[in-house]
Amino acid sequence: MKTKSQCLVKVSGLSKSYGRRRVLNQLEFEVESGSGFVIRGSNGSGKTTFLETLSTISRPDEGSIVVCGVSLKEDSAFVRSKIGLVAHSSYLYPQLTVKENLVFFSRLNQVPPQALDENILLSQMGLDTRLNQRVSTLSHGFQKRVSIVRSMLHCPKVLLLDEPETGLDEETLSVLKGLIKAFLSDGGSVILTTHLEKLDYGSKMENLFLKNGKLMPLS
Repeated sequence: MKTKSQCLVKVSGLSKSYGRRRVLNQLEFEVESGSGFVIRGSNGSGKTTFLETLSTISRPDEGSIVVCGVSLKEDSAFVRSKIGLVAHSSYLYPQLTVKENLVFFSRLNQVPPQALDENILLSQMGLDTRLNQRVSTLSHGFQKRVSIVRSMLHCPKVLLLDEPETGLDEETLSVLKGLIKAFLSDGGSVILTTHLEKLDYGSKMENLFLKNGKLMPLS
């Protein structure tokens, strides 16, 4: 029996400006479980601002964001607990090892310690042999891999990924695609941005273009 889809993200009247420039202009959309968006746009179009606003890093000027039925204004901590974020910045502590970073994040989100030991993503992302390596010694690509694993540790319902393919080799990019498809199949939602025109994340991901603060179908 097919599980009924539910709305995991609902955005109404979302606007964000920097000075006189309106980056996001009265955005209205919903994302159901098992589906998502791939958002493209020119440099400076607001893709990163869009994800930073959804992830609560940046506060919108207007509008509402509801995640898993709870408004950001009502309970921001709950909303953050349902979101996994991979941003341009790794948000990792460079002086700590890979494992120390992941353990720290796990404790913040009340994730049992054994969840890290049992996490198969570590080997899939090629991190199982780098757990004791300081993040500061990792390449940008490997830091991105750590960020991807960290974003999944607390079993979020929504994944927000800002150009996640940057720095990844073809093999790891294939793992990422598989991860996203499995996440959608399990009833999660994914919103990601990309600068690659031919990157395909599957039929469950709607392709959109961000221009002049508006989301529109990719022609």
